[in-house]
Amino acid sequence: MNKNKGSSANRIESSIRRAYQRIGIDPVKYFANGKDPLRNLAATAYECGLADARDELEKRACRKCANRQETLEEAERSLKKDVDKRAMTRLLRNARHRLAAEVRAARSLEDGQAQPTGATIADVVEQWCLYMPSRYNSASHEPSEFRTVLLAVIRLYKNRPVAEFDSLALMEVQRAMADGSWMSVRERQQANAKGRPVGWCRRTVNRAIVRIRTVWRWAESRKLAPPGSWSNLRSVPGLRKNSPGVREAPKSKIPTWDDVKKVLRHLSPIPRAMLLLQWWSGMRTCEVRLMRVADIDRTGDVWLYRPGHHKNEWRGQERVIALGPKCQAVLRAFLEGRDPNAYLFSPAEARTDWYGRLREARRTKVQPSQVCRKKDEPLRKPGEHYEKSSYSRAVSKAGKLAGLEGFHPYSLRHAAKNRITRAAGADAARAVLGHKTISTTQHYGSLDMAHAAEVMGRHG
Repeated sequence: MNKNKGSSANRIESSIRRAYQRIGIDPVKYFANGKDPLRNLAATAYECGLADARDELEKRACRKCANRQETLEEAERSLKKDVDKRAMTRLLRNARHRLAAEVRAARSLEDGQAQPTGATIADVVEQWCLYMPSRYNSASHEPSEFRTVLLAVIRLYKNRPVAEFDSLALMEVQRAMADGSWMSVRERQQANAKGRPVGWCRRTVNRAIVRIRTVWRWAESRKLAPPGSWSNLRSVPGLRKNSPGVREAPKSKIPTWDDVKKVLRHLSPIPRAMLLLQWWSGMRTCEVRLMRVADIDRTGDVWLYRPGHHKNEWRGQERVIALGPKCQAVLRAFLEGRDPNAYLFSPAEARTDWYGRLREARRTKVQPSQVCRKKDEPLRKPGEHYEKSSYSRAVSKAGKLAGLEGFHPYSLRHAAKNRITRAAGADAARAVLGHKTISTTQHYGSLDMAHAAEVMGRHG
């Protein structure tokens, strides 16, 4: 063992021993007979950490070499200290967790307690995260929703056995989600600084509990959870309206055509076309973001758009969106001279158009150094299509400029349901929105008071 490796291993060992002393355990008592796995594990962990950091070191060194015209060896020497420091921090944490688990097991055996067997809650969550890509397609937002929900479970019951996660534990998670106690202090401070509520609202908590039950049903089928676990979790009721200490989210306002026109004034041409398409067709946000020329059948008077990915693709359902004359008028400008497999709405084109309009509106003379200020290899490049967050953020910002707080693009789908139901009936709205049952369509929108007032003005 060289001097560097020995000193680093000793630092890990002394830190672990101090951790044991804080919980009243003498590690020497459990590692007798001349064998000291503390030193062996620390030395092995140091070697593994250097191997893990080697790839990152090489990438960063090559980048520095290109930027500063340094040799690879010079860049490695300048970065070695920083990489070693971060690697040792990670190794110290991993080694401490592994050895602390061994000590807890030894203390349990000494006290005559049964050592926990079987998978832990962290193991179940890890296996579920590995399984999700095969269950949901790449366009689905369910994996990110599951990760957010399971993060709360991990923070509260990470190393507990799966058998201990019963209805009482789920009720504790439910309460922590409602009041925000599962969040870290920093996360709560950031939420307060931005004026956001800390706890989740009632409907979000209830959906989160359903997702946790889904994970446990899957875990029970894979024999990762004991039989009857899922049935036990199903006994936990959802939060009811006006439950004490639970926040109730305000209902979103269904926008009118006048509201949409106000928002359109503050949008650039590409997001404006996307919003108009959602208003006239009632399609989902993910469906308008992923439109391609090859997905649109233009042979008939009414065009048919078949998204490559959609919400219910994993259920084996087909999604076909009819595009009438108003939708066709919006799309024609984006169809000419475009690659059939290219996305219609490109953030790169939107940024180029935005910079072009800024250049045209400029009143002062353009300096030679400002004619083209593009970087050869920028760290962040526009994607091939809009992401959910970027498109929603652009529309929400335009809504605020128009004086409409809480305006978001998905609300246009609800508005389309009300408009089509009033014009052609509920079954027509079901067909346009792509629902299999009329009950699903009835969840969209709200009471149409304008239509009710019109009817009662004639017949009431």
